[in-house]
Amino acid sequence: MKHTFKTVIDQDGFVRLPIRIHGSSKRSIKLIGIVDTALSYTIIPPFACQLLNLPTFNKQNPEITVLTGSGYVQAPLKKATQIEILGSQIRKRNIPVLCHHIPRGVTILGHTFLKDYKATFNWKQNTFTLEEQK
Repeated sequence: MKHTFKTVIDQDGFVRLPIRIHGSSKRSIKLIGIVDTALSYTIIPPFACQLLNLPTFNKQNPEITVLTGSGYVQAPLKKATQIEILGSQIRKRNIPVLCHHIPRGVTILGHTFLKDYKATFNWKQNTFTLEEQK
């Protein structure tokens, strides 16, 4: 059975989702994740990475350099045990995440979270749908 999640697009054109991020120490934190289908990585604020004690994703390359709207930045690449959309069956395990500061402590759900789902923006109905691709 394919899991599907549907929600409304905010008036400002963003999709904000209630999420829970799990760390390796059985701790978790609830945050709001903004969907960005053009972003390669999921980005989590440094305070959440520290609170969850996220392990390094690749010990040979603990940091990576990525191009952002502000230029190139170097950020730690960590591993979230699981990220789930609250109130749904949508969840992903062992996700590479960047620990990087975004203004207002925003979490951004990029390709590392979205890649196994079909993401559809329906601007006429003002809805966003994630559908599992199996």
